[in-house]
Amino acid sequence: MKILIALAALASSVSDVSAQGAGGPFQSFPSWSAVQAEAKAEKKPIFIDCFATWCGPCKAMDKTTYPDSAVEAALHDHFICIKVQMDQTPKDSDEVKGWYADAASLARAYGVKEYPTFLFISPDGKPLHECVGYMAPTDFIATLQAALDPSKQYYTLLSAYQSGQLGYAQFPALVKSEREANDGDQAESAIRYDLDHYLNHLDESQLMDPDTLWLVADDVRSTDKIFGLFLRKGTKVDQTCNHPGLAALVAKRVITQEEIDPQLWVGTGKNRKAAIERPDWIGLAAAISSKYGAENAAPALFDAKIDFYTTQKDWVSVAHLYLDKWDHYGTETRGFGGTLTVNNAVWNIFLHCTDKSILTRASTWQCKVITDNPGMYNMIDTYANVLYKMGNRDEAIAWETEAVRLISPALDDARAKGRKIPEHLQELPDNLDKMKRGIPTWTPI
Repeated sequence: MKILIALAALASSVSDVSAQGAGGPFQSFPSWSAVQAEAKAEKKPIFIDCFATWCGPCKAMDKTTYPDSAVEAALHDHFICIKVQMDQTPKDSDEVKGWYADAASLARAYGVKEYPTFLFISPDGKPLHECVGYMAPTDFIATLQAALDPSKQYYTLLSAYQSGQLGYAQFPALVKSEREANDGDQAESAIRYDLDHYLNHLDESQLMDPDTLWLVADDVRSTDKIFGLFLRKGTKVDQTCNHPGLAALVAKRVITQEEIDPQLWVGTGKNRKAAIERPDWIGLAAAISSKYGAENAAPALFDAKIDFYTTQKDWVSVAHLYLDKWDHYGTETRGFGGTLTVNNAVWNIFLHCTDKSILTRASTWQCKVITDNPGMYNMIDTYANVLYKMGNRDEAIAWETEAVRLISPALDDARAKGRKIPEHLQELPDNLDKMKRGIPTWTPI
């Protein structure tokens, strides 16, 4: 079974907030001007929770974060707090409708496009800080503290940067706040300025600093002085940042963006297409190896080939590449990220390959996944299907029976409540039935 990641509707049992003021630290006001008047009288900054009625993370904030006593006290003591509904529904109260114009104005003024967006505004309307997305109580309290500290306020730092008055020591705080506000383009611009005007003039001993290394990891280029640390002193970088494999990931990203992608692709996003029908992989490997070393070229080329042949739907080549890569470098089979990668790759091998030797190699890796992650019904389903396609019918039925057993409480609950069983769950008993009847669980190629 391929695992599809979707943003679930968090805290679906929480009712929609239908008024601008929802109790607790939040107050009701007839207009934005009234909020500003209250903030000026109380000499407090304004906290705005920009939410939408359909937004699951917004409801999760209402359920888990705002009721926290420390969060409520911090909001009450330091801010004038309002909730502003940004969408419009037929069930909106007169109070919400009265805010339609102000909500639209706030969205335009501060670029609110994602929910929840948290805005912190001075009494005179000057933006101070901004963050996006659900936060647990501890993280949210840290955000509230940052909103009160000029050395951490997003808009305060951004203004200083744009006017050329931001000290280099403050760049990490600026980039952190930009990323929390989902302002990726501005963060990249600030990092580039920092690299060009400051970091590239330091010596390597000064650059070997965890905050600095993390700051530039996503944006460093091969021409930047600090990139030499990621390329030549990877072990020390990983130890300094307490993140094994970080240096290799950065090197692979740079190699891919600067050396591989320009050779393979034209266009970006949905418009991306292959620039060449048959890449010169040997020549590309030689060129990259001479510049970055063979040890850095090989893993980047593995991923590039997988990407290229996936778009070409050359599934046999993709299968061999995944399996060769895992055999050579290993892969993480614990935790969500590595497990997801292996499971989805093995599922695609099951769907598109008939060669028993390929299926056998894939089953070995999937067996490791289910051993390291017991009780994961979707992983077990993948393993059972691969075994079945290999011809190991009895073993496949045994594993698929276990997968169905694991989801039986969910199946029974849906049936008892007269609800439709979700397709991704119904697929398992359907597969088990097909295995018992000896018919394919895949679409024959």
